[in-house]
Amino acid sequence: MAADTLVVPTLQTILNSSSDIASIFITDMKGIQVAAVGEDHRNKTQMYNAFKVSVDQSDKIGIGRQKCAVYGYSSSQIVMISMEHLIVFIVARANANTGMLMEMRTQLQPVAEALLNAIPSLRDVQMDD
Repeated sequence: MAADTLVVPTLQTILNSSSDIASIFITDMKGIQVAAVGEDHRNKTQMYNAFKVSVDQSDKIGIGRQKCAVYGYSSSQIVMISMEHLIVFIVARANANTGMLMEMRTQLQPVAEALLNAIPSLRDVQMDD
């Protein structure tokens, strides 16, 4: 998959697969956006910070590496998926099927691999302490 030509169209196809999904965006481990489709959200930094806090908490209680986090709100839910050196954020309606959103990891894996191949320096980025 060539990152420059297929990442955004593939993300758009995944977004279009469910009318409940408002947006999908991918950041590096410092929260810098590397790809996005759908509605633009002003609070992406806060979403990243929420994920970082949950990762810190899972480290503190010794339950292992966090693979995903789900936040539910009255009008939406956010599923955050850790994929090696990237974090995928899926913003959806509150009543969306959470399990289906979490299973999108499989569909998103080739996108993450394409981004990591296109931008190898992403592998060197670490989450801030």
